[in-house]
Amino acid sequence: MNILDYSIKLGALLRNTEEGKNLLELKRKIEDKYKDDNNFQEYKRYTEEKSTIFYFYSWEITYNILIKYLSN
Repeated sequence: MNILDYSIKLGALLRNTEEGKNLLELKRKIEDKYKDDNNFQEYKRYTEEKSTIFYFYSWEITYNILIKYLSN
């Protein structure tokens, strides 16, 4: 099973649905709103680094790592 190929195909299918278009617009709004926020940019950068290892779970893993850092 090639996760990357299936992810690309799923993304293409979602872009053709109303729900997919709404999610993409929401993502753009969030990124635009927080484009000057250093914490958000660091979170996004760290997640992108982790995505090559953990794929779909990179956002959750990054969030959990940051919560652990903040808790200590």
